[in-house]
Amino acid sequence: EIIDEFPDAFIIMLTSTADMETVENCLAYGAANYIRKDTPIEEMKKIIKETWAIYKKRG
Repeated sequence: EIIDEFPDAFIIMLTSTADMETVENCLAYGAANYIRKDTPIEEMKKIIKETWAIYKKRG
């Protein structure tokens, strides 16, 4: 629903699930990436920076 209303939204899903089907569904619906809640903070920062760089290149 967010992507429908805000098509330029930059969404990174934060999840506690390891279920790849759920993750794949969210990515298919427009999430730019995902982060598991148990990911160390430094790795979270890296994922966000890398995903943002890709998002910016898309224009």
